[in-house]
Amino acid sequence: MNTSNVLTIPKTITGDEELVVMPKREFKELWDRAFKVPRKEDVLRWSREAKLLKQTGKLPVLRSLKSLG
Repeated sequence: MNTSNVLTIPKTITGDEELVVMPKREFKELWDRAFKVPRKEDVLRWSREAKLLKQTGKLPVLRSLKSLG
């Protein structure tokens, strides 16, 4: 995203929240990245990559979800 094309309208003008104005093309790219639904091909690729990491010993063992954060 090219931040030079983004305009922020302050709360003092809008009354409640800051608003951001950006070109629609940049908004669509941002939206698509944020809410992309994985395709079958993506899941299969991730599975192959994880298998390769496991085979090379680079995939750590997950002992609990608590250890992630």
